[in-house]
Amino acid sequence: MTQICSSIRFKPVFVILLGMTSHVATTQPGGNVPIFTSPIDITGLSLKVQAVAPDRETGQPIEVALPPGITGPGFGLLLSAPLSAQFDQYWSATRDPKTNRTAREEACDGQDGIAKQIEVQIHKIGTAFNAYDISCDLASKGQLLLQQQGSRLTLAYQLTSNKVNFKITTPFTCKAGNGTFLCPNDPRVGVTFTTQIITVIRAGGICELAGEDATVITQSVTIDASKNLAGTVATAIDDLLLGHKFSAAERVIEKMEKRRRLPLESAFKELRDGDACTGKNQTVSRILKSFSEFEVIVDVRQGILLKSTHPPIPVPTVQVPDPGAPSTPLPPQPTFTPPTISADRPSVQAGTALGINGRFFPPNLDVTRSLPVTILSNSGILGGPCFGGGTDLRWGPVGNLSIQRLAGTQQVPCAASFGATNLSPSTAYQFSARNCDAITCSLWSKPIRVTTGKIDPNRGRVVLALDLQTQVGTAVISERGTFDATIVIPAGTALGNHRLRASGAEAQAQMTIAVTGVSPTGGKASITMVGILNGETGCPPHPINSTQTDASFLLFGAGFQPGAVSVRLDTVAGFEVGSAIAQADGRFCQSMRGVPSARAGNHVLMAVQNGVSQAQLAAAFVVASGPH
Repeated sequence: MTQICSSIRFKPVFVILLGMTSHVATTQPGGNVPIFTSPIDITGLSLKVQAVAPDRETGQPIEVALPPGITGPGFGLLLSAPLSAQFDQYWSATRDPKTNRTAREEACDGQDGIAKQIEVQIHKIGTAFNAYDISCDLASKGQLLLQQQGSRLTLAYQLTSNKVNFKITTPFTCKAGNGTFLCPNDPRVGVTFTTQIITVIRAGGICELAGEDATVITQSVTIDASKNLAGTVATAIDDLLLGHKFSAAERVIEKMEKRRRLPLESAFKELRDGDACTGKNQTVSRILKSFSEFEVIVDVRQGILLKSTHPPIPVPTVQVPDPGAPSTPLPPQPTFTPPTISADRPSVQAGTALGINGRFFPPNLDVTRSLPVTILSNSGILGGPCFGGGTDLRWGPVGNLSIQRLAGTQQVPCAASFGATNLSPSTAYQFSARNCDAITCSLWSKPIRVTTGKIDPNRGRVVLALDLQTQVGTAVISERGTFDATIVIPAGTALGNHRLRASGAEAQAQMTIAVTGVSPTGGKASITMVGILNGETGCPPHPINSTQTDASFLLFGAGFQPGAVSVRLDTVAGFEVGSAIAQADGRFCQSMRGVPSARAGNHVLMAVQNGVSQAQLAAAFVVASGPH
């Protein structure tokens, strides 16, 4: 006997369930069943589509509604009645539109039916031999048997106690009622047999259900013949029933089945060709594919289970910095980009204001009133663990939690971060998260408890000092690790280069700044082409002497008369690359339009006021090289 499962492992599943109503069948006397070594009787079973997934709160398997659009009307019809009843309908109720016969009638009386096969076989003996009074009494309802071999299911629709009776005319006998001692009655033959219409279902997956063409076998063939069945007549009957097989019946029923088909494959094909399995409806298809594990289980208490398992969604990981725990530092600054500061111009006059810009400092997170929440998700599930759903965050002050749905993106539907704001200082908060798709949710992550920081007026403060001695200003770092400040260089500062340092609790940076003396406007003017890095402002002290053509560039000027300044190439009347307005202190910081590629090469920039060149700068303009 093939071992049959007595229980089902408790897993989240998408199930096609055939409710079992009977038990293991026995083989028929007089012959072995060649296909089924231990068939299971599934007569009366009804197909039932059932979806089971983990409960959103407990994770225990529960029945859930299937999304619409997975099955069509043909598959729905397959579910509407017991499978054996549909075989019965196919066999003895549904009429062929061409012949107006049922399969049962066609098997006996069709053009190539059993009656015709018997007539042909008997007439082969000789012209005086004919079969007559042929009658068929074939079973109108059958028994449905099943055997499982992994994902291969073999079904046999078994029709028992089929009977065929006929008589044979011979040159040596007379018709019944006319027989004498010298002319006995025509021999009569009665055949009783069992027929199995066998089909195989390949169940590799819910979208891979397929039914193969049926084959037919006869078995348990018994012959009841009159005693005068002898000679060539007996030989012809032996040929007809060779090896206890009613070959004529096999050939007829198999040929008829290939023309009409069993009711399985058309329904399976509709499912395979449907929008869910082909991906034409991407939403339903991805939901269906989330039931990713498939297996076939035969259980005598429930039936045939074609299971597509929806695996549990992995639990996400939640990370929140704890300002109240010294052993848990705040997120570190990027090690690949050290903190930097820059001025808004290459030089400054002693006694005047200077703009300072800081970048890449450790972010000044206000952990007293806000906390960054990071959510790490396992994206190994097909379509993403949050497809059709999202991430739930359960958070709030300890003892007063609420659930908030966080949206991800179309590409990454699980949320990756959240900013908890409007918090109270020195208060304990709790955070946990779960990921949900369109069907179910993961379990909640382990709760994390953190305490917001105490109010610190010096949090994120940096001190700006000149030459490590003179404090010239302060600033506060932003959440992005930047700051902007305005300082005043003391009037008595010596001329020349000086070191300016920005120092905070966790990082520091420094730069060199050129200090010039107080110069009346209209003194010796100068221009400097400057480069600017991402995040810097003004005209920082990064002098350059070349740039690309067809691109703007920054130009810093000092010592000019207040008013308009024209910047030209090579001569006071040359090509104008831009203009600026010198301020009251004789300075300007202006973006120039740039030099066209047709004028690429080495040039002299001239800063012109009132038709006179006030300052000159040698510069090269290079055509940008394209991809090779």
